[in-house]
Amino acid sequence: MIMAVFPADSGSYALFLTLSSPQTLQIGRLGAGFFPPGIYIYFGSARGPGGLRARLGRHLRGGGKSHWHIDALRAVTEVKGFCYITDQKDTSFTTPIECLWSQALAALPDTSVPLPGFGASDCRAGCPAHLIALPVDKKKVLSVYGDILAEVLQVPRKAISRRTGSSSALSNL
Repeated sequence: MIMAVFPADSGSYALFLTLSSPQTLQIGRLGAGFFPPGIYIYFGSARGPGGLRARLGRHLRGGGKSHWHIDALRAVTEVKGFCYITDQKDTSFTTPIECLWSQALAALPDTSVPLPGFGASDCRAGCPAHLIALPVDKKKVLSVYGDILAEVLQVPRKAISRRTGSSSALSNL
């Protein structure tokens, strides 16, 4: 399990997950969804009490009562890393950051949306989903996607906090 200390600030995040065996999961009102083995990135926001500390901490611990779509998938996946950015007071973004990220990655060649609407029930930005499947054959590493997430926001690379479980976690993606 990845251990980390997060700020209690609100913000947006990306979870890098691996699924080792095929799963058919019941995903709330979306119904049953099939998830092949592979690499997934889930995009979310943490704007409630405790901010990123509470939300990312919950995702990293796993377990607990299922509340969000990601909880069903998180129960059968391993977190390999994450990226996050705290909300900035002087931002000019009119679209939520997690939406900018999910739309940008969904538009990349060879990525896919495994279940339309996943994690995006309350999305008002037109996202097909907030869960993107990555091509297993290309095996892009966390740092590459972290760079893409920084580029989408046109912020310096250091503005996106990143972490993996270990240096070998990147090679195991």
